Amino acid sequence: MRFSAVTIINCVTVTGVASMMLVGAYQNKDYVPGSDGIDTISTASVQAHVDTRPKALADRFTVRNHADGRSCIVKLHRADGYNVHRVEPSENCGAVTASLATARAWREGNDGLVAITDRSGKNLMKLVPSDGFAWEVIEPRNIAISLEAF
Repeated sequence: MRFSAVTIINCVTVTGVASMMLVGAYQNKDYVPGSDGIDTISTASVQAHVDTRPKALADRFTVRNHADGRSCIVKLHRADGYNVHRVEPSENCGAVTASLATARAWREGNDGLVAITDRSGKNLMKLVPSDGFAWEVIEPRNIAISLEAF
């Protein structure tokens, strides 16, 4: 009985895939998904701890509205020893989002989050550290804005 080259290649491929599946099944017997079904194994692409120290040096940000592409500049006037700093939005920040035009304070929390407030202390938006020297707005949820240090 004679086999064609395609048949031999298919047999080798199926055998290789089956071997990989068997090795994978027996290699990590301790793996159990979390009780909520979420994968509990962390990878190198997931940062374990957020380091906000480089952002502490930033004093100017480009604010980008990802919904319509508008942007503006926000200056941050830091006060050493305090967790509340003065925010100075540029004139066109009202076009990016109306609440940003009234921003006056940058309040850093112990949890690494930042709240941007108006003159009365009302939260306008809450920021979370993002990749590199950037922040992303997580509240309010209806705006897609990021602040990138430069």
